[in-house]
Amino acid sequence: MKKICFLTTFMTATTIQVFGQHGHHPVNSYSVSPLLIFLIVVVIILVGIIIYMSISNTRKRDDNGNMPPSYYLKERLAKGEINKETFIEIREKIEDYDENQHIQTAKLRFAKGEISIAEYEEMIDLLEEKPE
Repeated sequence: MKKICFLTTFMTATTIQVFGQHGHHPVNSYSVSPLLIFLIVVVIILVGIIIYMSISNTRKRDDNGNMPPSYYLKERLAKGEINKETFIEIREKIEDYDENQHIQTAKLRFAKGEISIAEYEEMIDLLEEKPE
């Protein structure tokens, strides 16, 4: 990311130096070169695309770098690992958001197919128990 930012900054500075008012491109003292305007717009668009892509990729992941459980569940359905009924059953079990990180981890493992429904339900029961 740092390399891309440096590259766009370097391109902009070079463009201004080469095609600015003191460059070899004929420009009167009251206007800016059309080529300079075009290059600046291109650089701004590229920077915007880079920022959008980096933000959209980070939003999908949680604090541990994992995708949400629904992502893995949809992937398993698309690959044919589970059928529609199983997909619906698992989705109903993992839909509720819980702030407890351990429950979220269990939901993630369940969505990935690492644990069975019985193991998931047992884990949830244990994790939801309130200490006395």
